[in-house]
Amino acid sequence: VLIGLETGYIPPNLHYNTPREGIKSLVDGMIKVVADKTEFKDDRGLIGINSFGFGGGNCHVLLRHNPKKKVNQGKPLDNIPRLICVSGRTPDAVNMLLDSVIENKLDVEHIRLLQDIF
Repeated sequence: VLIGLETGYIPPNLHYNTPREGIKSLVDGMIKVVADKTEFKDDRGLIGINSFGFGGGNCHVLLRHNPKKKVNQGKPLDNIPRLICVSGRTPDAVNMLLDSVIENKLDVEHIRLLQDIF
C-alpha cells in the first residue's frame, strides 16, 4: 500500500482469476479486485488495511497519501554527524539496516525514521 501511495499506482493482486461465488458485490461489479496495475487517481482518498492474526490479534488501519515534499531532497542543512542505533535478531538483519543507511545516508527523514523505531 505504501508503495502504491508513493508511486500513484495500486499494485495488482497475485493469483486472482475469478470472483468467488456468493459474493454478490464482486459478481455484480459493485466492487472489484485489482488484478492489473491501476492508477490511484485521488491523492485525498483513504486506503484500508486489515490484518487477521492466527493468535486472534486483529487490526484495521486507514492510510492516506502524504502530500509533503522533501526539503532539500532530504539532505541535512548542517554538517553535524548523526549517531544511528540499529538492532536485529540476526547479523543479516543488522546488515540490512546498515545497508539502508548507507544507501540513504543523506536522507534526514530516513535516519529519523530509524531513530523512531528505538
